[in-house]
Amino acid sequence: MAAVSKTPGWLEDGEIPDAFWDRVGSAGPGDEGATAWLSVATASEIVEYQLAFELAAEELADYSDGPCVDAFVFSEDDTEDLCLWIVAQGRQAWQSVRAGRESLAQAARRYLARRLDAESETWTVAGTSAYSIFHDRFGESLSDRMREVLEHFGAAHAGTVAHVQASVCGRGQEEASSESIQNAL
Repeated sequence: MAAVSKTPGWLEDGEIPDAFWDRVGSAGPGDEGATAWLSVATASEIVEYQLAFELAAEELADYSDGPCVDAFVFSEDDTEDLCLWIVAQGRQAWQSVRAGRESLAQAARRYLARRLDAESETWTVAGTSAYSIFHDRFGESLSDRMREVLEHFGAAHAGTVAHVQASVCGRGQEEASSESIQNAL
């Protein structure tokens, strides 16, 4: 196992860095931009990117309290997928939901109505493919590396560490499933 990645400075103030939003914005539609970058980024860059991605998603909702759209109540996994999708739409979409200008249910309607083609599924690559690419490139678990960074971040930030570790611990190398969302379509 590689040495512990250094702790990103932005974790201290809790602000998602501009560089992360620039990376999300530059990925563009489809998976080519995100995959191309993940294929050349350093291990530390991928760890920092994925931490920012997941922390941004977690700021949007308590996953266990998903929205209800047309009598369909989002499960915890579906709500996590929704929040990751919102982050993948970029800073403006994320800030709109975070600030309450758009409700999570309104965003969920857009999420459910999206086109079902490869271009509309940018979030899949941006939000979860990092796990498989990281494992393929470095022979390590991205979840484990993210946990190491958070543990290195320290006990002074135990709330943040515990909150992120709970979601990171359940991640594998496969993409998150959202069968119930697909069935609802």
